[in-house]
Amino acid sequence: MSPFRSAPAYGPQALGAMYFGSTIAPDRSAALLEQFVDAGGVTIDTANNYPFWVEGMTGDESETFLGQYLATRGGPEDLLIATKIGARPRPGGSGFDQMQGLSASAVTTQIDGSLTRLGLDRVDLLYTHVNDPDTPLEETLQALDDLVRAGKVGTIGCSNLTLDRLREAHRISDENGWSRYEAIQMRHTYLTPAAGAEFWPQVALDDAQAAYAADEGMTVFAYAALLQGAYSRPDRAIPAEYHHRATGVQLEAVRSTAHRLGATANQVVLAYLMQALPSSVPVLGVSSPEQLREALDAVDLELDDQALATLRAARGLHTD
Repeated sequence: MSPFRSAPAYGPQALGAMYFGSTIAPDRSAALLEQFVDAGGVTIDTANNYPFWVEGMTGDESETFLGQYLATRGGPEDLLIATKIGARPRPGGSGFDQMQGLSASAVTTQIDGSLTRLGLDRVDLLYTHVNDPDTPLEETLQALDDLVRAGKVGTIGCSNLTLDRLREAHRISDENGWSRYEAIQMRHTYLTPAAGAEFWPQVALDDAQAAYAADEGMTVFAYAALLQGAYSRPDRAIPAEYHHRATGVQLEAVRSTAHRLGATANQVVLAYLMQALPSSVPVLGVSSPEQLREALDAVDLELDDQALATLRAARGLHTD
C-alpha cells in the first residue's frame, strides 16, 4: 500500500524540483518524478527563479522542465503544483539584492511567466518567496487575491516571512475579505539554529511561528530539512549557523535514535518533522533514486515515545 494513501491533501512529503532539468539532467529528473508519483506523491515544489545562481542558468529551468514533464503525462492530473514569485532577479539583475519583488505589477507579470513555463492555466499553490519591505502588504495581498478570483491560483502561501509580518498579513486579508496565506514554507530541520544565526534571504522557522501556524491551521512546508546531506555524509559539514553548545547532543540524539530503530539519521530527521510538528510537510531535495527511496521510507518510520522524548529533550537545550 502506498505510504501516501491516507495522507492529507498535500501528502506527508513534497518533492522539490529546484535543480530538475539543469544540474540534475532531464532524464534523471523525470525518473525521480516518476518514482515519487509511483509512490503516491502529490506535491511538486518549484519557483520562478530556480536555479538562477548556477552559472549559465537564468531561473527558467525548473519551471520549464516541469512544464515539459507535465505535457508528456497529459497534464498535472492528480498532482499539486506549487511555485513561488518575488525572488527572481529583475531583468539585467543577477542576485537576491535585485529581486523583482511583490508589487502588484510584479505579481501579475511573474505569475503569467510561471504559468507559461509550466504550461498551465492555474497553479494549486502560489507562494510569495520572500519578504518585500518596499511594497505595502496591502498591495501584494490584493494582487494575490485577484489571482485567486481570476482562477490562476488555487491557494496562496508565503515563504521566508517573519511571524510579525505573517500576523500582519493575516490581519489585512481578514479585514478585507481577501484570500489569506494558508501555507508557509520555511527553512526548518531538526537541529536548532544558533542564537542570532542569519540566513538571508531565507528565514528559519522558530517555535513561536510553528505554534502560530498550527493555531491558524496552516500547512508548514520545511525546506533544507536534511542540510544537504550533513546528517549522514562525512564530506558534508554541519552549516556554521547550526553550531552551538547543544549541536553535539542533538546530533547524538538523532544518531542514537536511528541506531535503536534500525533507521538512518536522515529518516529520523524527516520522521521528526512529520510527527512532532502538526501539519508539517518536508520538501525533499534529492538527486538520486537511492536518496529519494530513503526519504520516502521515512513516512513509515514511527517514532515511539522514547524517541520523541529523546529528540525533544535535546532540541530544547539552550543554543547560545
